[in-house]
Amino acid sequence: MTTFKALYGREPPPLLRGGLESVVEDVRLMMAERNQVLDELQFQLNRAQNIKRQSADKKRRDVVFEVGEFMYLKLHPYWIRSFAAMTNQKLFA
Repeated sequence: MTTFKALYGREPPPLLRGGLESVVEDVRLMMAERNQVLDELQFQLNRAQNIKRQSADKKRRDVVFEVGEFMYLKLHPYWIRSFAAMTNQKLFA
């Protein structure tokens, strides 16, 4: 589910590129402006995606393991807790 649908309860309106020619000057200007906005949005989304990808790739490394090789595993034990509020939470912490 997209954030738009979660907020408004419907799918977002399609942002189509205006490729059709119109004899009305105002419609032509509006389609050209919409195309510029869509190009800018696409550029900014690609830019943000590349920044996030570069940031994530800084922490990654290629590791090759062979059969019989030992490795350390970092385990995080956790307690399964109920989401219901308890009256005496101090006793269970």
